[in-house]
Amino acid sequence: MRRTLLKLRKGYHNLRAETGRYDKSPPDERICPLRRGNKTIEDDTHLLLDCQRYSSMRDIPFQIETKIDDIRKFWHENFIPQLMNSYDYYVNLPLIIFLSSCFEMRDKLV
Repeated sequence: MRRTLLKLRKGYHNLRAETGRYDKSPPDERICPLRRGNKTIEDDTHLLLDCQRYSSMRDIPFQIETKIDDIRKFWHENFIPQLMNSYDYYVNLPLIIFLSSCFEMRDKLV
């Protein structure tokens, strides 16, 4: 399970932001395949904070409050780097569980 977190930290994952580099797709065409009709780039921020497909799984481990725009902006600007660089077991465990669930769901749906 730790391998999932390492893959996201290092960029060795199947999100379109990364796989689009391999097939030389323009960045604006690396959209989330789970949000048809919406032109949202599928990257780590989108996975961790924005994608509605993962919202029920996201709310449990992180209890992210997304109703206030300022809080969302704070999360986007500061939360991702802190989360990705954390070595705290109590931070990483729910993150690993969430990421594993997300990638498992994504593999089934894509």
